[in-house]
Amino acid sequence: METITIGRWTLEVDREATEAAFSKISLGSPETCECDYCKNLVVARDSAYPEDARQVFSQLGIDYRKEAVRHGSGTGLDRSCTAMEASFIS
Repeated sequence: METITIGRWTLEVDREATEAAFSKISLGSPETCECDYCKNLVVARDSAYPEDARQVFSQLGIDYRKEAVRHGSGTGLDRSCTAMEASFIS
């Protein structure tokens, strides 16, 4: 476990455990979905997440290309969910 600070938050992160969990996932959930929103995310994923967000994901051991769940409403208020081994300290 390591302690990292991201913005105003301090987290205790098990990056190795998170990376190990992601290594067992072959594809993110958008690759298994047939809707146009998921197909678009797959194509545009590298530009869909800002560089600073990708850096935070990297610090946490999260592979942003392997979202666990993607919620799309068609309103532009789409969300992707992922998991990590971490605890908020403050």
